[in-house]
Amino acid sequence: MVLLHVKRSDKDTFLFDTPAATEVDVVLREVVAIHNLRQKIGRLAAQVEGLAAHGPMKVPEQQGLDDETPLLEDYDVKDGTTKARAPPERGAHFCPDPSERRTGNAPSPELAAVLTKTVEDAKALASERQVQMKVATTQKALADAVGNIRGAVMIAYPMGLPDYDAVRQILEEREAVDGAAGLEELEIEKASLWCFNKELQREKLLSECARNSPRAIRRAQFGARNSLSERRS
Repeated sequence: MVLLHVKRSDKDTFLFDTPAATEVDVVLREVVAIHNLRQKIGRLAAQVEGLAAHGPMKVPEQQGLDDETPLLEDYDVKDGTTKARAPPERGAHFCPDPSERRTGNAPSPELAAVLTKTVEDAKALASERQVQMKVATTQKALADAVGNIRGAVMIAYPMGLPDYDAVRQILEEREAVDGAAGLEELEIEKASLWCFNKELQREKLLSECARNSPRAIRRAQFGARNSLSERRS
């Protein structure tokens, strides 16, 4: 077995354990999948924490607006007046969202605790502190953590979340990952793995990198092929 210390940055790092006789292509695919799952857990955790604190998202056209701001449909084109908005329904555990993206209708403290605890467990699995504890990260463990979050959301909201809620979209693989988050997502065909200052060829075995030291920790870097090449030029 070979233990790889895979690193893109101080925060973006994890340990990966695999047989030395594994093809580099197989290793790279697993490493990219783990990386993207860690990124997904980070995005999902932030949204579920918002869900636990402030409830489901407002409809898209109302996000960022307070409950008193008139909407387009409140404007009467005939006489040029604007109707006052009806006060929104507020639940027993109402907690306003400072960003005005969520309704404020939070779940009960007990259900919020379930969501928060499940998210904390997932964040711990994806944390860079796993390296300090010498715990290898696996795709299955991260996928199970996402599944646990899905289960917690179903417990808190058995009738389901609105179609436009970011939590639901992430869980259903429908989110639009753009901006800085989009740059962190890797595509397997555009990724490369480096060890000992050289790019590992996909068709070769990892043992050619491990230099016949089965349990040594090998430091490896990965990322988009062009960006890594430029960094070393």
